Amino acid sequence: MSDALKEKLECQLHFLKCKQESLKALLGSGQDRQLPSSVPKQDMNEECRALMHEIESMLQVEQDMRMALNKKRKKSVTPPASQNMPPYPHVAETVRGNAKKQLDGFPCTQCKEFFKISGLDEKDIKKVCRHKAAYSPVKSPKGYWSVKLPSTPEMLKKQTAPVDYEVLSPPKKRSITRAILKDL
Repeated sequence: MSDALKEKLECQLHFLKCKQESLKALLGSGQDRQLPSSVPKQDMNEECRALMHEIESMLQVEQDMRMALNKKRKKSVTPPASQNMPPYPHVAETVRGNAKKQLDGFPCTQCKEFFKISGLDEKDIKKVCRHKAAYSPVKSPKGYWSVKLPSTPEMLKKQTAPVDYEVLSPPKKRSITRAILKDL
């Protein structure tokens, strides 16, 4: 074998070993992934250097993508903390009996109107209100309960509008044979 062919085969073997080590590193731990430092870059020819550079750039891109993904995962959507809401999403369990009597009440929108008319203050509302829970529930988004049913004026317009009925098929004519047989 010629020296050039030997060098090329050694380069390819070296490349395959490096690729195998890098793949093991990828499949292994989720820490920083880099090519093994045991690869001496001085011994490689131009092709090997180009291939190693390509692998390093691919690993760098993958590492950047993983870091961006981890940043997205860390951002979580939680409702803002306030007096009547915990700083995390919650599902309240059903409370009955004396435990429910001890909870503070919170008025819904219809109850607020009633309590405004009756003249009760916040302290009395918490005692009297039948809506009781550890935390008041989150309000529905605006327009969530709108079913979009047509209003009465829209229905009246539809009912009074002239309707053009199209004839779908021409009227059927009695067949001559049937008419003749019927007369007999």
